[in-house]
Amino acid sequence: FDQATDALFGVFQQTPRSVYFIAEKDGEVVGGGGIFPTEGLPEDTCELVKMYLLAKVRGTGLGRKLISQCILSAKEMSYKNIYLETMPELKLALKTYEKFGFEYINQPMGNSGHFGCELWMLGKVDTLTF
Repeated sequence: FDQATDALFGVFQQTPRSVYFIAEKDGEVVGGGGIFPTEGLPEDTCELVKMYLLAKVRGTGLGRKLISQCILSAKEMSYKNIYLETMPELKLALKTYEKFGFEYINQPMGNSGHFGCELWMLGKVDTLTF
């Protein structure tokens, strides 16, 4: 459990070069995701963080829209790379990340404080497709 999840608005509002997007469908919040300059990452690298989607909207393209917006924001904020941490059981998410052009790396980057993620990926902002 990540305690920052309960205070996302404040965390992102107070952190330069970060942004968080909320996904709505028919007036209901159904997900979100953002980018964050995680401690310990190189200055030109942000982390794709807090990607959540309710089960009923997975596979509808909404996650793809969120990730696309995060990539555009990373470009606007002059990031060169986007890093992410994930888990093997999130098969649909993994396929989506792969389609964007994220590549698997052998070890974690930065100090995210997350220990449950077994997979790490990195994408160059200029080559990620959306």
